[in-house]
Amino acid sequence: MPQPARKSKSSEASHQQRGNLSTLSRYFGTRFFVATAAVFSGAFVLVWLVDYIDLIGKSVDQNAPASVLVLISIYRVPQLMERLLP
Repeated sequence: MPQPARKSKSSEASHQQRGNLSTLSRYFGTRFFVATAAVFSGAFVLVWLVDYIDLIGKSVDQNAPASVLVLISIYRVPQLMERLLP
């Protein structure tokens, strides 16, 4: 009865290195994604707050409710973010 072919040590080592490279790539990819999401979220909140405060100043005479100003500001943020972030 024929014996099953054994893997050579060099092929096992190269497979293990590729596995480590994959893990390392996944680690760096995750770190990059988290950092990018944090920067985008921080910029989003900062732009939203500045725009909201600006809208409050502009709408003092119109007596607009705060909930409407929040929605207007949230709807304007994507346009402003497109200008700010390349």
